[in-house]
Amino acid sequence: MRRLLLIALFPLLLAADTQPAVRLAGTLNSKSTVTRVVAIDRAWADVLKTSEKDPKDPFLYSATFDAAGKFHIDKLLPGRSYDLIVWTTAADGTVTRWEGVSMDYHRPIKPSTEVTDEDRKSINTLVTEVPQFYDKTRILKLAADHQHATALVELMRTRDFHSDTGGEVIYRVELWYFENLFGGWAKDANTEKVIARVRGKPGDIQQNWQFIPQLGNLPAVPATAPAPAPIELPEKTDPKHGIAGGIKLP
Repeated sequence: MRRLLLIALFPLLLAADTQPAVRLAGTLNSKSTVTRVVAIDRAWADVLKTSEKDPKDPFLYSATFDAAGKFHIDKLLPGRSYDLIVWTTAADGTVTRWEGVSMDYHRPIKPSTEVTDEDRKSINTLVTEVPQFYDKTRILKLAADHQHATALVELMRTRDFHSDTGGEVIYRVELWYFENLFGGWAKDANTEKVIARVRGKPGDIQQNWQFIPQLGNLPAVPATAPAPAPIELPEKTDPKHGIAGGIKLP
């Protein structure tokens, strides 16, 4: 498997040697103290490793940053985009993981008219009312028009399950894609993207884990490129955007 991975990566590594060096750089504005910043290549990273509290993966790139929130990540692969993961610590010691995610549709599309309340209701029904392994499902974010939709979906198994060691939960966040075909919404088959997956005791899982688009789909650019606009991190966590204050069992 490792040999196949190296073969697949060879064109990218060659490109990195023959093209100008690219990087991610910018400024993070936060009321809390930024304690760690990494960039993740979603196409290659192992979601089980990157979902850990202290993730380590060859496709997770650590940033250099200062107290003012200025950061840079060098020696990235050209022609690719990355999501940022940022950890902050509030004055009361609360640690939050802010994870970037791209809400773009999974393929190029022609924009349609605005999404309607009925569209949102239909998409939400497809997410929440279909019997499945997970006992809790909800939409954290939705980017949609009247024809296409990208939903960031949170799934949790809080009931007992096979091989459960007692009191465990499975927490998962995925991107789902939907299309309005012939007057009805349907989920695009086999296009899901797993953003996070972790299993364990509720107290062992990141207690504040928020998913925000402003940290997602950032292109690596030459070091001489103009500085991008600062990225504003929310002042506080929101239960609508992921875990806020820990996972609560029934």
